[in-house]
Amino acid sequence: MDLMQNFLEVLANVIRTSPLAGRADITTVQAAVSSSWAQAFKDGTLDLRPTFNALISCARVELMDAARACLFLKSRERRLGLTLRLPSVVESLAHDVRVALLEQVSRQGVHSGVTNPGV
Repeated sequence: MDLMQNFLEVLANVIRTSPLAGRADITTVQAAVSSSWAQAFKDGTLDLRPTFNALISCARVELMDAARACLFLKSRERRLGLTLRLPSVVESLAHDVRVALLEQVSRQGVHSGVTNPGV
């Protein structure tokens, strides 16, 4: 499976298993990420700004929901085989805030998917 397809499947699973479920349209978000892939993926690094922007463009998705998703994806980058660059708005959050957001994701039972064991 190629990197983009793998990432899109993991992203779909993150949406399905998080508070984003029912608020973010998976197909729309995946289409936005897919269409920006050529610009966002350079030298083994994927810029998560298009993913973040696609999430917050969904009417009922809040900034912190999108931040949690990006932080969760970042925590899985080795397993994804990608280096992920957080959007500046997420990167600028204080370290303890980012840690707390990632802990919230863990408590919510978010996972990256059964289709990619160990991810």
